[in-house]
Amino acid sequence: MIKTLLALLALLLFIAPRAAAQTDAGAPAGPDVAVSKPRATPAPAMPRPTPLNNNGALPPMSRPRPINTRKATPPAPAGTPPPAEAEAIKPAPGAVASTPASAPAAPTAPLETVAAPALAPAPASPTPAPPAALAASSADSLDFDLLGPEAQVSPEELARREQIQRALLLRRKMLTIHQVTGFVLLASITTTVVLGQLNYHDKYGGGGDSGKYITAHEVSAFTTTAIFAGGGLLALFAPSPIDSPTRLSTSTLHKTAMAVATAGMLAEVVLGVMSAHNEGQLSQRNYALAHQINGYVTLGAVATGFAVLTF
Repeated sequence: MIKTLLALLALLLFIAPRAAAQTDAGAPAGPDVAVSKPRATPAPAMPRPTPLNNNGALPPMSRPRPINTRKATPPAPAGTPPPAEAEAIKPAPGAVASTPASAPAAPTAPLETVAAPALAPAPASPTPAPPAALAASSADSLDFDLLGPEAQVSPEELARREQIQRALLLRRKMLTIHQVTGFVLLASITTTVVLGQLNYHDKYGGGGDSGKYITAHEVSAFTTTAIFAGGGLLALFAPSPIDSPTRLSTSTLHKTAMAVATAGMLAEVVLGVMSAHNEGQLSQRNYALAHQINGYVTLGAVATGFAVLTF
């Protein structure tokens, strides 16, 4: 036990001087060595805000001045040449130096001015069109003609077109009257055929040959002939400025039927005159019968021509 205590005491005596030496030399100490804390550095003082003027800008005296990092060069005394000229007029070794005033100044070459390259102008950005212009352009794009622009017409062509227009108007009026005469003609020829049938029955059918229908039949026959002739002349002389090709149509059927009716009317007039001229003879009845049959055929042709255009 005593030996152990002596050994520990010797160890402490050996370690204590080494630890003190290390502490004095600034070496890191062991876990039991106290470490000094760094001294706290005071925070820099914040600069006071500079008041602004009414426009929100700094006053002239409060604006920061630019810092000149170049060293100030003391001004050269009067009459001292620039460094380059001083080197040029520096006397050679062994030569007699002359006064600066008597030495002529060496001519300096003029500096060449190099023009900076011109920069290409930046492309201008397109200005957007206002909504009104866009609406107008869209409306103009929808305004077009499917048939294209109309060709220029000469004065002669205009005169010809006006003449055609006047002829068409006259044709329309004449054919309208022709249509009205068709209604009147159909009624008149029907009346004439009926009176002719009664007259034939009175004379040759056992009616006693009273002759009471002769005058009425003659008046109706002359009236029908006049109406037929007037309606035919209106259709014949109506102007036709536009040539139409010949084809099967209602107009063609009407013309054909009225051509048959025209031939029937002419034959009716001839047969009626022959029947009246052979009064009291045996041939009178034959002419009267042919006149009666032709009257029915003519009535049928007129009715056909009327129905083709009306219905």
